[in-house]
Amino acid sequence: MKKNDLFTIGELSKISRISVKTLRYYDQIDLLKPSFIDPENHYRYYSWNHIFTISIIKELKLFEFSISEIKELLKRDDLDRIILLYRQKKAEIEKQLFHLENIKTRIENRFETFENYFRQKKDEELLLNYIELKELPQRSVVFNRKTGPLTLNEMSLRCIDLHNLIEENGLYIQSPFMAIIHDPYESIDLSGADIETCGEINSSSEKKEPFIRTLSGGLYGSIIYRGGYEASLKAYRKLMNKIKEKGYHTAGPLIKVYLLNLKLIQSEEYFVSEFQILIQK
Repeated sequence: MKKNDLFTIGELSKISRISVKTLRYYDQIDLLKPSFIDPENHYRYYSWNHIFTISIIKELKLFEFSISEIKELLKRDDLDRIILLYRQKKAEIEKQLFHLENIKTRIENRFETFENYFRQKKDEELLLNYIELKELPQRSVVFNRKTGPLTLNEMSLRCIDLHNLIEENGLYIQSPFMAIIHDPYESIDLSGADIETCGEINSSSEKKEPFIRTLSGGLYGSIIYRGGYEASLKAYRKLMNKIKEKGYHTAGPLIKVYLLNLKLIQSEEYFVSEFQILIQK
C-alpha cells in the first residue's frame, strides 16, 4: 500500500476529531492498529478502513460499551456473542435507570419535606402537633438494631452502618430514615437505649436477608413536631393522650421519622420529625 493512499496520525486525528494521544493509546491496547509504521521515522499511517472502524468505535462509545467490549464487538465474527453483549448492555442501562429513578424519588421526597416544613411555618398552630389517625401499608425496611447511648455520635455511627448495608447490598431507600424505639419513651435511658435505625425500601424487592423485615400495616397514631428531645417528649405525651381518649391502645413500638434533621440543617429548633405508632381498639 502506497503512502499516498494512507493518512498520517495527525490527518486521522483531524478527520475523526480524536486526539493524537488517544489514537496512540488505541494502538498500544490493540484497539486500532495502524496499517503501516515507517521504520525510519516511526510515523503511523492509517487507511480508509480505519476511518470506517473509528465510526463503529464512536457509535459503540455512545452506547457506553467498555474498551474491552468494543474490542470484542469489532471482531464481528460471532453474531450470538454480539447479541449477548448488547443484551447485557441493555440490562446494565435498565439497572442504571432504576437507580436514577430511585434517586429522583428520594429527591422528590426531600422536596416534599421542605414544602411541608414551609406549610407548617405558615400555619404552625394548625399543622404542627396535629394528631392524625391514618392507615399505613406494610413497609419493607432495612434495619440495624442496637442498644447504646442515644447521642449524636452514636446515631451518626448507626446511620453510617445502615448506609453501608444499603450500598453493599444494592438496596434503594425511598423515604427518610426512621428510628424504632423499643424502650418506653418517657423513661428511656439515654445512655443505653434499644433503638432500631431503618429505612424503607421498595416492597417489591425480592431480597431475603436477615437485615430486611416488614413493619406491620394498619391504623397508626401520628404527630408531627418541631424541635429536639424536650419537644419530642411533649409531642409524645400529647399523642398518647389522644390515642387513649379515642379508645385505642398501642400495638407496637414508637417509630420516629426524621423529616428535617441535622443532615439538612444544624439548628435543633428547625428539626421536624413525625412520631408514628400502631394502634388497636
